[in-house]
Amino acid sequence: DLGGIGKGYLADELASTIGKYTDSYCLSLGGDIRVNGTDSSEPWVIDIESPHRTSESVGTYQSTDNSYGIATSGVQREKSGHTQNHLIDPRTGEVAESPYSICTVVASDAVTADIYASYLLILGTSEIDRLIHEGQIQGVALQGENELKPQIWGKGFTFKGT
Repeated sequence: DLGGIGKGYLADELASTIGKYTDSYCLSLGGDIRVNGTDSSEPWVIDIESPHRTSESVGTYQSTDNSYGIATSGVQREKSGHTQNHLIDPRTGEVAESPYSICTVVASDAVTADIYASYLLILGTSEIDRLIHEGQIQGVALQGENELKPQIWGKGFTFKGT
């Protein structure tokens, strides 16, 4: 999804420029987020959206790392008042099937977080431990339509009711 990657790229580029003038910032470009430093000496708290309503927060991410990117990808999106699937599995060219609705990924930058959020929705959970172990990503939260608890890898995620 070049739109998502573009938002992540722009967030990372803006972070590079803003970083010349300040040590602390939180940039959000259409849900692709780039963080550095702290929010008034406390780690930034990033809301995690609901798989049912993007305007509703169901949890947070907070890290003692002072620089990271975070992005969420979903299987469906709203367009012209209709919900439609929008992730295409590149292996088949067909609409991606996933047991999860949305995936939130934390990585060293927003582009990487955005790419892996879509990738893991398509691929599933089989690669997450390896990606974290190799340092390509720092954390993942997968939420499904009917799951009461999200599936979480890494540290820093807190969800309501968990």
